[in-house]
Amino acid sequence: MKNLERKKARELRKEKGLSVNYISKLLNVSKSSVSFWVKDIELTEEQKKELTKKTLSQLKGANKNKILGIERRRKYQEIGRIKAKTEEILFVQGCMLYWGEGAKGRKIDFTNTDPLMIVLFVKFLKKYFNVKNEKIKIFINCYLNNNLTLEEIKNYWLNLLKLDNRSLGKCYTKKGEIQDNGNVKKYPYGTCKIVVYNLEIVQQIFGAIKEYTKDNSDRWINY
Repeated sequence: MKNLERKKARELRKEKGLSVNYISKLLNVSKSSVSFWVKDIELTEEQKKELTKKTLSQLKGANKNKILGIERRRKYQEIGRIKAKTEEILFVQGCMLYWGEGAKGRKIDFTNTDPLMIVLFVKFLKKYFNVKNEKIKIFINCYLNNNLTLEEIKNYWLNLLKLDNRSLGKCYTKKGEIQDNGNVKKYPYGTCKIVVYNLEIVQQIFGAIKEYTKDNSDRWINY
């Protein structure tokens, strides 16, 4: 099989002057393999010019997409700034919770041990961003030797948030029990992570946080 792929790679390189990267994707083999197979093939001047032209075109397209992405995120942040001006207490609470406890990336990613905090944050997502149950994923990280089974821990969080098993992501368990002062067990239900895969929502939250803090920088705009 590798001999056939090697032969095809050499043909594509020599006859069509294709790039190593493109041949790699076309044949579903590693770039290092293709590079090794065709390293002795010298492209013609015409092929080199054509390859350079294609590369520049790809770079131009990638740069254009990057600029459009930044402008889209900037627009989402502006919407968040407008929402922040309503000054509704739950909206303020949700944004401040995310500022302190949320991951700063391309999706909603909020983790805590406090069930009331988790409930409030989910309520915030549903009220202001119309997030449906089926869009919410929860991930649990817990110890098992706290007189609770994993099933009981799962059901605790699902029932608390009024979600069903479709919202349940991977559960991470550890052995042993967490104790405080050697006596009282802490966090018997572990931590619950709320995840919603939505760039627009997280950028609106970022925008609201920046409005509250009078931050006019490009913070979080490249996420």
